[in-house]
Amino acid sequence: MTKTDLKDLTDEQLFLERKKVKTLHLSFSIVYAILFFLCILIAFRRKEGGGGAMVFIILPLSLGPIMLIINSKNKALKEEIKRRGESNS
Repeated sequence: MTKTDLKDLTDEQLFLERKKVKTLHLSFSIVYAILFFLCILIAFRRKEGGGGAMVFIILPLSLGPIMLIINSKNKALKEEIKRRGESNS
């Protein structure tokens, strides 16, 4: 969602979207942390090292952009809620 899309939402829709993104952020963070830990553990336990272990190191790094997208959505929603809160005061 862009900032113009967020401005068009009602307060209720904005809070529902924030709740949805917040839940997505939390669940993805938990899954990402578990995956990252397991991949590092597997990479260090593999005896041959080489290219096979490198896949387990690159896999969590490839999911990083998804986390950045979720964070940017979360930040934009927070800013819009804050902006509306300040304008209502």
